[in-house]
This record gives sequence, C-alpha cells and structure tokens, in this order.
Amino acid sequence: MERTRTHILSEPDLLVTELENGHLEVRKTLIIDGRPVYHRHVISPGDGDANEEARVKALVRAVHTPQVITTYKAAEAERLRQLEN
Repeated sequence: MERTRTHILSEPDLLVTELENGHLEVRKTLIIDGRPVYHRHVISPGDGDANEEARVKALVRAVHTPQVITTYKAAEAERLRQLEN
C-alpha cells in the first residue's frame, strides 16, 4: 500500500505534510549550537491545536473539517473493533 504525503506548507523553519486519514505531520527546524535539529509531531483529526503556532492552527482548521474528523473517528473505531476480534 502506497502512503500518501502532500506538503501543504514548506518554509525554512516549518514543514507541514498531510498524511493519509487527515493526519498532519509538523516538522519544526530549530538551530542548536549552529546546527539544525528537527522536531516532528503528528496532529490527528479531532486533536486540539491549542499549543500550535498560528500558521499550524490555520492549517488544522482548513484540513480537519467536521467531515474529516467524523470519517477519521469512524475509521479508528472500526480499526479498534477489528483488533479486539
């Protein structure tokens, strides 16, 4: 199965990629001792964005529509049901 990845924001200090199921991977570039250090985290549909900067919050609101959140939660519930069986 091929995974889909779409860069939706690409800036020198911030890269946001949309993954399958509406996940957003956020990669921040920090400069420590003159070297780039990358920090990544994933925001799932329905997760809060309170700790995100404005650029990321805007993308979360645009991508994580009510329909995307509902579809994601239904798929997760089905995946958990299958794991229990």
